[in-house]
Amino acid sequence: MSTNAIVDIDGTLVDTNYHHTLAWFHAFKTHGQVLPLWRIHRDIGMGGHNQRGGR
Repeated sequence: MSTNAIVDIDGTLVDTNYHHTLAWFHAFKTHGQVLPLWRIHRDIGMGGHNQRGGR
């Protein structure tokens, strides 16, 4: 018997950006920061140098 696993780290097989957005939204909210989902979503997958305030 063989056991296999498919790992999709970069979202090639399944688009997980929406799920990441919700997870970050809840994490921020837990710490008192409420951000619109669109603000979080637009930064998903960007390197730190591409985000607002990055160098």
